[in-house]
Amino acid sequence: MLDEAKQVCTQGMLLCLDRPHRLAYILGEILELAGDEAAAILDITPAAYRKRLSRARADMEAFLAGRCGLANPDVTCRCHKLLPAAVAQGLVDPKRLVLATLPVSRADRLPIDIERARTAAEVFRSLAAYASTEDFGTQLREILDGDRN
Repeated sequence: MLDEAKQVCTQGMLLCLDRPHRLAYILGEILELAGDEAAAILDITPAAYRKRLSRARADMEAFLAGRCGLANPDVTCRCHKLLPAAVAQGLVDPKRLVLATLPVSRADRLPIDIERARTAAEVFRSLAAYASTEDFGTQLREILDGDRN
């Protein structure tokens, strides 16, 4: 259940970024796409993408620096303290753990290697990798275009 709470919390952390910066962060830091490919998906210039990603990285690092023991070893991890509240609010259902049902293309990396978890990006990369049978860039572009309509 603790891993489930970390999954919910980590996804919620992305909300500290506005949509354009959140998308840049996910593409560049979590999915580790090449800059040109991410810029094409977002339909912006590579220079604009690099700037957006740089700002998103800085914002995410600042957000996590004082809040997450996985990203900052000087901060005590509070995940175990937040678990009862997550269960009470229905964010984590002990009878229906989502992590156990995610399709993955490789083994889930939770719990993450604490020595590598010194950046916000590594916290996010520790989540399950979703399998995709289609061209990821094309699939993502269609989803993003659909959100604009």
